[in-house]
Amino acid sequence: MEWRIDSQEHKIVLYENPNFTGKKMEIIDDDVSSFHAHGYQEKVSSMRVQSGTWVGYQYLGYHRLQYLLEKGDYKDSSDFGACHPQVQSVCYIRDMQWYQCWHRPLLQLVLSPSCLLPRTQACCPGTLQTSQRVSKV
Repeated sequence: MEWRIDSQEHKIVLYENPNFTGKKMEIIDDDVSSFHAHGYQEKVSSMRVQSGTWVGYQYLGYHRLQYLLEKGDYKDSSDFGACHPQVQSVCYIRDMQWYQCWHRPLLQLVLSPSCLLPRTQACCPGTLQTSQRVSKV
């Protein structure tokens, strides 16, 4: 098996309110299984992915809905495909083979009000969750 590791720095900034306002939390080169454990009790309504590719999870411990987060600004939770501003854990993608699986055009989804999405393997070990890919254009 061939492993291709993404060696660039990974940085994401989470904001409490839309349009990058309110309390914020910066994460650099680290997976965070619980924002609450790191003192961030707020909702995540907007975020800036400054580098790397990340997966955000609806609940702590990398559970439930997933959002693929590529470099760019997400001024509102709907920009990254969330029905509600509820992201409680993140991990960055290390193995670019997994990223390429996410990146296939067949996995590009149309947002639905019901948030019913297909299942796929996530970036963090041992998780099989409902997931979604959102591309910034």
